[in-house]
Amino acid sequence: MLKTEKIEEFRKNYLLDNIDNSWKSFFNYINWKKIYNIIEVIEKNKFLPEKEDVFRIFRELSLEKIKVVILGQDPYHQEKVADGFAFSTRSHRTPASLQNIFTELKNDLGIVRNSNDLISWVKQGVFLLNCYLTVELNKPLSHSEEWKWFSQKLINHIKENKDDIIWVFWGNNAKSFKILCNIKSNYVIESTHPSPYSAKFGFFNSKPFSKIFNFLKVLKKEGINWAD
Repeated sequence: MLKTEKIEEFRKNYLLDNIDNSWKSFFNYINWKKIYNIIEVIEKNKFLPEKEDVFRIFRELSLEKIKVVILGQDPYHQEKVADGFAFSTRSHRTPASLQNIFTELKNDLGIVRNSNDLISWVKQGVFLLNCYLTVELNKPLSHSEEWKWFSQKLINHIKENKDDIIWVFWGNNAKSFKILCNIKSNYVIESTHPSPYSAKFGFFNSKPFSKIFNFLKVLKKEGINWAD
């Protein structure tokens, strides 16, 4: 059983007291102790992103402001690349998957994106969610079992509380949650993952950004400035 001192340390290191108020009922519902148990497991080895970024998405975007959920796989597994948002990085070096996303953005909408930090997308209502919130250094999908239940609960929570969400599933791991969570929305976009191993098999020319634009128009919501 976790001691009070250890719980307080977790809350401080992971900025768990700083999540937006709109998410607190969700975290209370799934049970904080289960979160602490996951943290105990992942801390046994070097993991990514940094502790303060693991729950970053829940600080930066409230449930009410979500327009689009883009679901990826797990964080970049190289040192100093993952930043807590799916596909985003503060690094000046553009990861291959993100480069392919930018290539598709240019081909789809003619937009050239210069910053790898996707905080501006998040601020406009794009919930950039990794299926699994952490990964062991240099070991892709190493924490999938730890986080699978969490993401399933989270996606169900969003689905049940927002009926006008655009869902974007990139890759088989993301698509598996579409099935697990029984997503039957009229506003679903899916393709292969934008990684260099799979982008040419369905991600390129899938035109996700123009599809999002059209869905937002139907929903009478303000569009996303993908260049900003």
